[in-house]
Parts: sequence; structure tokens; C-alpha cells
Amino acid sequence: MVGFNYQVGSYDRFHAANPTKPFTSSEDTSAFMTRGEFTTDKSKNLIASYDEDFAPWGSSHRDGWQTIDTRDYVAGGFVWTGFDYRGEPTPNEWPSVSSVFGIMDLNGFAKTAYYIHRVQWIKNRPLVYLAPHWNWSGKEGEDIKVMVMANVERVKLRLNGRDLGEQAVDSYRMNYFTVPFEAGRLEAVGINGDKEVARANVETTGEAVALELVPDRGNLLGDGRDAMPITVRAIDAKGRSVPIADAEVTFDISGAGQSIGHGNGNPNSHEDEKGKTRRLFNGLAQLIVQSSYAGKRGAGKSDLKIRATSPGLIAANLVIPIKAAPPQKNVAQAEPLSFLNQWRIAPVSANRPDPNQIVADSDMNNTWGWGQIPMLAEAPKADATKRRTGKDSHWHLYRTTFTPRKDLSDGSARIHFHRITGKAEVWLDGKLLGKKTSRSPGRLIVSLPAGLNERQINVLVQGDANKPVAIDGLVVIEKK
Repeated sequence: MVGFNYQVGSYDRFHAANPTKPFTSSEDTSAFMTRGEFTTDKSKNLIASYDEDFAPWGSSHRDGWQTIDTRDYVAGGFVWTGFDYRGEPTPNEWPSVSSVFGIMDLNGFAKTAYYIHRVQWIKNRPLVYLAPHWNWSGKEGEDIKVMVMANVERVKLRLNGRDLGEQAVDSYRMNYFTVPFEAGRLEAVGINGDKEVARANVETTGEAVALELVPDRGNLLGDGRDAMPITVRAIDAKGRSVPIADAEVTFDISGAGQSIGHGNGNPNSHEDEKGKTRRLFNGLAQLIVQSSYAGKRGAGKSDLKIRATSPGLIAANLVIPIKAAPPQKNVAQAEPLSFLNQWRIAPVSANRPDPNQIVADSDMNNTWGWGQIPMLAEAPKADATKRRTGKDSHWHLYRTTFTPRKDLSDGSARIHFHRITGKAEVWLDGKLLGKKTSRSPGRLIVSLPAGLNERQINVLVQGDANKPVAIDGLVVIEKK
């Protein structure tokens, strides 16, 4: 099975050369959008949600799927990514703290990409969606780009009851209308044949007047571990969610549970995720609550109570019943450990090399190679080695650097080589830590001296005659 990461221009060429080889896209797209934003503002690290921005190695969500779906030999694809995630804020930099690749944001709130893929992938029922929201006060008469996502035959657009036009649906590229802004109700009507089959609308809302808490489900188990997300939003006097609300919300939790965190999907937010407050981002935030263990008598009789407040808005109150449930069994916590995986490998030597030799910064991929365990090293031919040096031995030098975790840096940890084939020496920061004197495969354990800074470890392995040698087992930093 062959999986291509991007490399879209090579799909057809590879398939022509390998027509019977099973093929899929193992990673594609890498597109950018900020949930709820429809104007790109580079000064604020915000990217519009029209699916027009993507990484130089990637494509839009629309291009990515069209490339796959129009080639019968491509089994499917894996979009980078389903959710935004911490770090890698490409194409932004600090103060951004998360990516914007996701089909959904950090909290699982849908972006435009979510609806694009729904109409591309769901075919058993008619769907129509609209973007952007319709709260553009101050832009009356200005053109707004409207995106309609649908899987039907045709779509008609209406503003306050007036027809604005009709288009044949393109579920690969989506459909677009240019609409001068006028407050009110913008509606898309999906049509199959001569029958209306689906509708979607966005409305200009009033000012936010109240908060609302929407739980993921009706109750929590009283086992002390069950948790759920709660959507936090602001609504106007008609109960409509206000998509541009940004009020700061304070949470008070009481009863049989607690808050375990909150977020709002803003890739530029530096707010404390464990504090009492969170600001709405483009109308939404999320609180995650967890039950307490209620005990046999209390279970089923306790509630978790949440109160959300914000200056100038009517507070929201939510009561979540706690259902009787036995406590979860405790699972033994794994011992803290770290793995050493990425290694540099020196050229094989007939003479014992200096294990602490310096490698020039420019020697990236030239003399020293790269390796991951198991690093089996074949011996040079014994007769050639002997003619050159009069010896049958061959030496192999491996090097890596690491910064130990705090809990493994106080002198109470060890470096555990689960298997080394050949005699071996282990050097750390220029000092010999230990030796393995047997040529046979076996483990080697050395103490890790205290230290928080980056450390350099060198492993010198000696082999004889034509026998291969290796660091051929896991290398783990663990508690003694």
C-alpha cells in the first residue's frame, strides 16, 4: 500500500508506472482558516474562512478532495488536520499559540471547512450551508462575499425575501454570490428537480443580552471521572446566538463536580485555561466539567451546578444531574521514562575512534549518518580490514543529545540499553559512564548523573571479524 503525503503533482505519474499498486493520500490539504473570521488581518494573525489560504506544500480543502475524488485509483485521504492543535501556528508566528489547519478549532467548533467536507462526503440526504454570518453593522451597501455549500442540484439565494439569483451547485468548488450588505435574513434554498429539499439561513442579530450554557448531554456519571463539554454563548433578545460576541465570562461551579478547563478556539489566546474566566471568541467558548465521586448513598442525589456571568448580560444557570455509578478502578501509573530514538552514526572504523570527537556543524548528512533503533551495523570484510590494519576488529560510534525531563534529572534515573550486540562503552558529556565487556547480545544499565541542561551521549561499540554489531534494543531513561 502506497501513501502519498501531498505530492499531488505526482499522483498520476506514479499510478501510470504502478497501475496495480493500492494507493491513498496519507496526508493532504494543510489549509488555513480562523473559525468565525471572514476577513484576513495579518496584523492580528487572523485568516478568513473562505478556504483560499493554504501552505505552499498543500492545497485548499476543495482542491484536496477534488484531486482525490476524481481519481478512481485513490482510495481516500487524511486531511491535515481534523482539529487545530497547540503549537505550529503556520503561517503565523508569536503571539499565535496554535495551528489553524483544523477542520474544527481547538474546542471542536466547526469551521467553514467542516461544512465544505459535509457536502462533499455526505450523499444520502440534502444539505445546504451558508457563510459568513450576517452581522456586518457599519458595512451597509458594501459587497459581502457569500459562500454556499450544498450537495443538491441547484441553490437559490434570497435576502429578506428577494431572490438574488440561482446557480447550479458545484460540490467540489462550492458556490459564491456577491451580496451588498443589508441587515435581515439571508437564506439559501437547495433544489433537486423542481422541489425544494433543504434550507439554510443566517440572520442579523441584535446585541447580546444574555449568556446561554448548552451541555453536551443530560447528565454525568457520579464515578469521579466522567466529563463533558458545555458550549458557552451569548444570545440576543430573540434567543439567537450572536456570532461576534466577545464578552468575558466568569464561571462558578458548585455541587458534585468541578471545572477541568475551558477554551474558545482562538489561536491567539493566552488566557489561563484553568482560571475562572474566559472570553468568548466569535460568539463561542467551551467549559469542560467533571463529576465528583458521589458515593453509594449520595450518587443520584447530587447535582453539578454551573453559573456563568458577564457584566451587562443576564447570567446563565445550568444544573447537571449526577447518576449513580461505581467508582472507576484505579489504574497503576506508569513509571516516568523517556526514549532516545534519534541518533547520529559515525563511519565504521578499523581503529578505536575518540568517542567524544567533535562533529563540524556543516557535517549534516555527509560523513555522519542518521539512524533509529535497531541500528544493526554490518562489519567490513575481515580480509580487507586485516590487510589494511592487521586487525579483525571494527568500531562503531553512535551519538545523540537530549535534555532530561525534570523528574528524571535529579540523579535518581538511569539509562537503560535493553540490548547491545558487541562490547560497548557509554560516555556522557565526555565522561565514561559504563562498559559492556561481553560480545554477546545483552543489556547495559548506567546511572544518569544529575543535570537539567542538554546532555550528549556517545556509545562506542566494538565488533569482531564478520559479526555485525548494534544498539538493537530500546534506549530508555527511567527511574532506578
